[in-house]
Amino acid sequence: MMRPISMVHSVLRSGFLPLVCAAFLLAACADYETPAKESLAKVEASLKNVSRDAAKYAPEELKAVEDELAAAKASFDGGDYEKALLGARSTASKVPELATTAGKKRNEVMKQLSEDWQKLSTELPKTMDSIGARITKLAKSRKPPEGFDQAKTDYDAAKQSMTDATKASAAGNLEEAVTLARSAADKAKTIMATLGMTTS
Repeated sequence: MMRPISMVHSVLRSGFLPLVCAAFLLAACADYETPAKESLAKVEASLKNVSRDAAKYAPEELKAVEDELAAAKASFDGGDYEKALLGARSTASKVPELATTAGKKRNEVMKQLSEDWQKLSTELPKTMDSIGARITKLAKSRKPPEGFDQAKTDYDAAKQSMTDATKASAAGNLEEAVTLARSAADKAKTIMATLGMTTS
């Protein structure tokens, strides 16, 4: 009967033990591979759902989460499934935080846009009426100021911008509305300077 110690020596000499260890390691890796793969897929899908607003309102925070996810995916591709799983779980916890941050910043931006639109939509039409009256008066004069024809063209363009801005606001697109209204306001200032009108 072979003694236990002799059996161990035989196993070591036969090279069987390293094979056993390798088998255990492969089994351990396999235990992490599937959950890691599934977790990475779920995180990627959830991040995609919030990335649109995050890219616009929280780009730095989005990049940090994307970098963390990329690192986890790199670990998976390198065969370190346990590290990939831990990375995926860590990233998953950051996605709701990212969504909250982007949502708060979006609300702040929308509040500011709403205030800007309220001011522009109230004051700019009055300015445009004053410019229109000035253009009508100067058109009857014998010698309109230099740049008068261009001022009339710019005035028509500014009025169109305000019309488009009003339509955008009615459609719920405040960002476009404010952008168009600001463009009209800039044109109005240039026109008023050309026509010799006082700007505030």
